[in-house]
Amino acid sequence: MKNRRFSCAIAFALALPLVFAYGLAPLMKTSTAAPASAEKTPFKGKAMLVLLKSNTSLPMVNAQIRKLADRTFLVGKGSDDGQPGNWTKGHMVWVPMERVHLIVEFDSVEEMKKSWEEYQKKVPPALPGAPGAIH
Repeated sequence: MKNRRFSCAIAFALALPLVFAYGLAPLMKTSTAAPASAEKTPFKGKAMLVLLKSNTSLPMVNAQIRKLADRTFLVGKGSDDGQPGNWTKGHMVWVPMERVHLIVEFDSVEEMKKSWEEYQKKVPPALPGAPGAIH
């Protein structure tokens, strides 16, 4: 009788991990569908004006989110916004996401320029260096 109990205990002990393995396998199984990828190019084909916490603005085109080490950046090519002194025009610009205050997205550079011109007509120009002046 003891031999039979011992054999049953061994069989149970060996079967238990198999039951758990087969029972939990469907719960742990990864989907065969393609995983939803984080969109790294949410602004592809778009023009944007990135306002920074330092009250400066950067016009960009085709921006994307990139990671470098443990930091996240908004990376895009500097665009011509029609303003003099835009030294980022034509260069890749990396802006740390923690410095971004606001992103305004446009369908084209022309639309961005037009919006900026309309804004300039309605708002008197701020003095250079004045609080709230956007450069």
